[in-house]
Amino acid sequence: EKETVLEGPMFSELARTGRFWLLAFCISASNTAVGCVNQALQPHLTDNGYEVATAALIVSIGMGLLAVGKMGLGVVFDKMGIRIGTLFSLGLGLLGLIGMIFCKSFIGVASAVVLGQGIGCAFGTVGVPIVSRTLFGERDYATNYGVVCAIGGVCNSISPMLNGAAYDRFGSYNPALALWCGIMIFGLVVFFITLPKGKKA
Repeated sequence: EKETVLEGPMFSELARTGRFWLLAFCISASNTAVGCVNQALQPHLTDNGYEVATAALIVSIGMGLLAVGKMGLGVVFDKMGIRIGTLFSLGLGLLGLIGMIFCKSFIGVASAVVLGQGIGCAFGTVGVPIVSRTLFGERDYATNYGVVCAIGGVCNSISPMLNGAAYDRFGSYNPALALWCGIMIFGLVVFFITLPKGKKA
C-alpha cells in the first residue's frame, strides 16, 4: 500500500522567511478585523441611538445567520475554490465593517449583520484552516496552523483595547473600524496575489 507523502516545508524553514510572517499576520489580522463586527456591534449600535433590546435582537439575528453562513461559505470554498472563497468572505466582511460605520441607516446595519456577521465572520472557522494549509502546505500543518492561531490570539487580545482606546479618544468606534477596514483591504490584496486560482478546498 502506497504511503501518502505530505507536501510543504517544515515550520523551521518557513520561520526564516518574511513571507510566512506576512501571510500569517494577514490571515490573523483579517480574521480579527472581521471579528470586530461580532465584538463591537452591540455597544456600537447602542452608542448610535439603538435601544439595548433592539441592539441585542440585531446581534442575535446575526449569530443565527452566522450558523447558516458557515455552511454556505463551506460550499463556496468547495465549489468556487480557495481564492474566490477567501475574497468572497473577507470582501463581504469588509462591507459589514463599512456598514457598521454607517449603522444609523437601515442599509448600513443590515450590511453589518447579514454580510459582516453572517458571512464575513464565518471566515475564522471555515477559511483560516483552509488558507493556512494552502499557503504553508500539509507537511508541518499542525505547527504552522498553531503559529497562525497564536498570532490570531494576540490580535484578538489587542483589538478590544484598540477599539476602546479609539472610543475614549474620539467618542466613537468609527476610527477603529476605519483602521480595521484598511487592514482588511491590505489582506484582500495579499490573498488575491498569493492564493492559487481555482484550487478547491
